[in-house]
Amino acid sequence: MKKALGVVLLLGLILIVSYYSFANKASSTEEISYPEETWEVANEEEVVFPPERENGLYHALEKRPEIHTMLVIKEGKVVVDYGHGLNSNDTIYSVNSVTKSVISILMGMAIHNGHIESANQPIEDFIPEISNMENYETLKTLTIKDLLTMRSGLRWNKDFEIARFGQKDIIDYVLNKPFVQEPDTLFTYNSGTTDIIAIILERATGQTLLDFAEENLFSRLKISNYQWEMHGEHYEGGRGLHIPPYDLAKIGYLMQHDGIWKEERVLPEGWVEESTEIYSDGRYLYTDGYGYQWWIGKYEGGKEYFFGAGDKGQTIFIVPEEDLIVVFTARILDNDYSIYYALLRNYLIDYIELEG
Repeated sequence: MKKALGVVLLLGLILIVSYYSFANKASSTEEISYPEETWEVANEEEVVFPPERENGLYHALEKRPEIHTMLVIKEGKVVVDYGHGLNSNDTIYSVNSVTKSVISILMGMAIHNGHIESANQPIEDFIPEISNMENYETLKTLTIKDLLTMRSGLRWNKDFEIARFGQKDIIDYVLNKPFVQEPDTLFTYNSGTTDIIAIILERATGQTLLDFAEENLFSRLKISNYQWEMHGEHYEGGRGLHIPPYDLAKIGYLMQHDGIWKEERVLPEGWVEESTEIYSDGRYLYTDGYGYQWWIGKYEGGKEYFFGAGDKGQTIFIVPEEDLIVVFTARILDNDYSIYYALLRNYLIDYIELEG
């Protein structure tokens, strides 16, 4: 009897010790290292990067001088910091339409802070001018989500993309276009509707877009080196942000960690997942789809990634399952993003790891 009791007690002790050992290990693995002003750089000893893949990566970059910089963040540490010639990842660059993805984040913050009810709120709540427009009966059904997903149904093309820069009244220019399909039906790439989102943010928050971004995003992430272009009296939404790759990576890191920064939630719970669902097909950039101003792709084996993409190759990729962020700046005149997909597939995803 005593022997049996002793065995039971011993087994119980083993189970308790095992539980606390597992709990402590789980707790330590869940600790997230957030950057301050600068990123921590991984030691060479902790980076596992097969030589043939590392050499292949740099050889591929040397053959493509139009790629100016590449920054790779793995598990919160810099593992690749590449700059062609005088280009570097601490230099400020125009990221063009990557601005759209930042606008999406700011929309999430406005919802989190109670300025906007949800992405399903009608745009008329913030743009009452539509009541005087010819297509008002359809315009009043438009929601913020329809603009975020680029499924407004409004007529738009590349000529309109360029012509919008010369317009004094961007609201009238974008929203007074005729509808070619019902809202929330088909994807049509439209920077003008992102300009409208930026105006909605200003009207909802009572701040300029830049002030709202500074207070809620840039200052929190300790980003100080940035510029944002204006179009008339409004800050642009479809493009206009200038920021160094190091700091753009911080914004990606916020998305990587579900909108939480240093244990503080700054985006609504579930916003990252909602933003990176596929609402439209991605044929525009040969991807799997489009979310809330984010492109979504899928790597072999089912691993998903999402990315913000700007004209001439400005890009930030987030690969959640790999805890991997990759930022490119470039001057790719034909906007051929296949080189990026190849670099991710052949040299980064599944090949670069950290030990310890």
